[in-house]
Amino acid sequence: MKNTTRLFALVALAIAPLAAVHAESAPVDLACAVLDPAAFADYVGNHHPTLVELQGHINCLKIVMPGETATAEYRSDNSRFFAEMDTFGRITGGRFR
Repeated sequence: MKNTTRLFALVALAIAPLAAVHAESAPVDLACAVLDPAAFADYVGNHHPTLVELQGHINCLKIVMPGETATAEYRSDNSRFFAEMDTFGRITGGRFR
């Protein structure tokens, strides 16, 4: 039993760096970027969608909700939206970062 646990731990330690390298080098799908931020802001400002509704509207956009942890990499393609919400759980605005 101890040998199996050690072997599993050794394999996990060997594979972990490979998984991290793959995650960092994964290409960004530029088709997921919001090309017209003004139109997007207009949609959010007028419709106040829920998270599910906004994901249905633009399903590949990464939406970071208030209190959610996000990585600190720099994105200049409008592919990650930091949402602001009202007390009813509707997105009322936000910004791209």
